[in-house]
Amino acid sequence: MRHFRSVLLCCSALCPGFMAVASPVHLRTEHRPNPMGLDVASPRFAWQNDATSPNWIQQAYEIHVGTKEQTVRDGKGDVWESGRVASADSVDIAYRGPE
Repeated sequence: MRHFRSVLLCCSALCPGFMAVASPVHLRTEHRPNPMGLDVASPRFAWQNDATSPNWIQQAYEIHVGTKEQTVRDGKGDVWESGRVASADSVDIAYRGPE
């Protein structure tokens, strides 16, 4: 079993006329808000956003997975980083790092 700490960063979108940035909220791993003791080789992540702009659409995401919460919050994953992924998807995003 692996204990995951994950933070999703850089959910950005292009709204008509300007660039808007939203933060991910309601983070989930394998559909759980506090995943402890997962026995899944490639867990799936999901999130919502806190965008308040009308017609906001996510254009990309970046996932950082690490062993220390503050390091992940600082935008570094010592276990795995997805890199910037151009996608509006925010549900069932598979972990692709080491087991």
